[in-house]
Amino acid sequence: MRAKVGYYSAVGIRQTFSTAAGPVYFMPPGLRSPPAAVQTTPPMSDYYRLLGVPRAATPAEIKRAYRELSEQAADSEAARARQQAAAEGLPTLTDPALRRAYDEWLRQQPDTRPPAMRARDEEREQLVGYARVARKVLLGLAVFVLLLALDWALPLREYTREAVLERRVVSVGASMSDPQLGYAFRTPHTSFQLHSRQALIIRDANYLTVWQTPLLRVVRLIDVPERRTGQLPLRPYNGAIYQTSFGWVPVLLLLCTAAGLLPSISPELRINLAVAGSLLLLLTLGVLLFF
Repeated sequence: MRAKVGYYSAVGIRQTFSTAAGPVYFMPPGLRSPPAAVQTTPPMSDYYRLLGVPRAATPAEIKRAYRELSEQAADSEAARARQQAAAEGLPTLTDPALRRAYDEWLRQQPDTRPPAMRARDEEREQLVGYARVARKVLLGLAVFVLLLALDWALPLREYTREAVLERRVVSVGASMSDPQLGYAFRTPHTSFQLHSRQALIIRDANYLTVWQTPLLRVVRLIDVPERRTGQLPLRPYNGAIYQTSFGWVPVLLLLCTAAGLLPSISPELRINLAVAGSLLLLLTLGVLLFF
């Protein structure tokens, strides 16, 4: 005979599900004692052990384990009975509210798991905890990618008649065998670098027209009033993150972040993608600041 299992709150039953073991009631902290009619009976099955998954398993892993158990049900009566018992617990383990109540009940019971299974479950719970932190990291990376995309897509901010306050010689990224010099310019609102061959065009200019991105203030274009007809505005040495040479870096960061936020991936993969995304973030910031 199947009995109902009720989950009680301060205002009454919130969720119910069935088990063959008898009625079991989960008491949330807000309710000191169950109603007078409620009687607690022996514990139900450990559905995690029946499915062969750790207690920190994801819903996708639980469903996959149940499918594998269902495929084995035709082999023997024992496997069929195990599959039927696991079928009763599947709605509980796949419903977030019921699973929280069931896990709370399990924590109150004597731990009868073998040492190897207990160690595996503890390791899995620790891994799931790291995966939660990794998800927060990936959300932060997603915000950064969105900021970078908006900075690239929004109209550039134009500064006309920017007075050149400073010119100084700097070394621009080159190898030891091919040293190159450039010039760093500073105006009231912007600062940028140009290769020496570009700096020759504006070496005598006292005023410039500068376009920069609205959010991160990355200089994209420089023009001079004396520019010859047909000559295009100059692109600075820095700001390469928005150019084709380094444009693949934020794209790769976006793909890594999007894959890490998929709900169906394993905790291990989520952690690995968060680490890879963090490394790509450092690379993106390096290109943004120094190139």
